[in-house]
Amino acid sequence: MKFAECVDIIECDLASRKQRLSGLSIAKDPISRFHLYLRLTEYFDLKRSGNALVVPLYYFLKWRFQSLSVRLGFSIPEHTLGKGVYLPHYGSILVNSKSFVGDYSVLNVGVVLGRHPSSKDAVPVLGEGVFLGPGVKVFGTARIGARSVIGANSVVSYDIASQQLWAGMPAVFKRAIEFEEYKKMVAIPDVWQGWEDATS
Repeated sequence: MKFAECVDIIECDLASRKQRLSGLSIAKDPISRFHLYLRLTEYFDLKRSGNALVVPLYYFLKWRFQSLSVRLGFSIPEHTLGKGVYLPHYGSILVNSKSFVGDYSVLNVGVVLGRHPSSKDAVPVLGEGVFLGPGVKVFGTARIGARSVIGANSVVSYDIASQQLWAGMPAVFKRAIEFEEYKKMVAIPDVWQGWEDATS
């Protein structure tokens, strides 16, 4: 990864919060700072092998990232979030280190992406644009398809296809979702221009 690519990802992350990459936005918004430290930590993690000069910088950034994560209540390891993932509020969010959250997804407060007790590799994977309402728990090898919406406090342990609405404990299928309805439900920020074409 080139540093310019890292900057592009940070800008996309901040755009989901209707912020621009600037000293002011980073200073006033702790979640924007979280995204910044996350992406810089990821970048220098990829660059530190065989480069002794990068190692101290990586561990400094990792320390800042972990310290801020604790303050915000986030347990979101490096290399688990796609670009533009929206975290509306700080508070408890837990993502397994082997899970992955697709680009432009939304993780609300109380979301847990956890492994199945049978295996450390039995972890959830979210497609692009998945919306997880407050308190959603996803466990095991569940694969959530692109642009699906999971209602608040739902529990999911199985695969869900793209563009579907599920809710309940355990979650049950409610209905399919057309893209126009999805955009209204999720309130896609205007800054995600071109995303519809890219993910359709």
